[in-house]
Amino acid sequence: MVCRPLALFPLLTASALAGTVRLQTDGPVVVEHGGVVIARADGDGEMALGEFPGGKTTLRFTRSDEPTISATISLPDARPTTIQVSTTGIFVDGKPVTESNLAAPVVTFRAEKDQSFSVVIDGTSRHTLSETLRLDSLSVGAHSVEIRSPDNLVIWVRGTLNLTAGDTIGLHVEEGRMMVADGRDPAWTVSRGQP
Repeated sequence: MVCRPLALFPLLTASALAGTVRLQTDGPVVVEHGGVVIARADGDGEMALGEFPGGKTTLRFTRSDEPTISATISLPDARPTTIQVSTTGIFVDGKPVTESNLAAPVVTFRAEKDQSFSVVIDGTSRHTLSETLRLDSLSVGAHSVEIRSPDNLVIWVRGTLNLTAGDTIGLHVEEGRMMVADGRDPAWTVSRGQP
């Protein structure tokens, strides 16, 4: 398994810590906890995820070409735990856990006060943004986005929005400034050659 740099850190709380949590996978997977990627495997293998507070915790698992799955996992206090991610399901110490596919992504554009824009998605879908624009019909995957003047003559910013299931992304739009994204990183990337 090839491991990429991870945002690994001990999760310190007042509650007792569970033992070390290990991940076993039979293929590529990305693991998130609290909206932060804590592990990324490029293939099959095993790795340590660190220590978590004992009790229930929710993790998100994203495998190639499959919907993101959220799983609530009970971690015993002071005992090592193994999470197995396979094509047949997610298992904790050999026992299956309940999985749920995550909701469609939600993207909210917010304009600076007294400013208006035209939002063009995938070159065809146009929306007017004067205060707040909420979109919950975008599919999982990459979408081109252009923020234009209301008459569509000036392009303020263009880039790519990469959505996964369960995303809640906020984009703050202001004339003459780079668009600021809140939510999972890197959901928003600016196109090279930006005007």
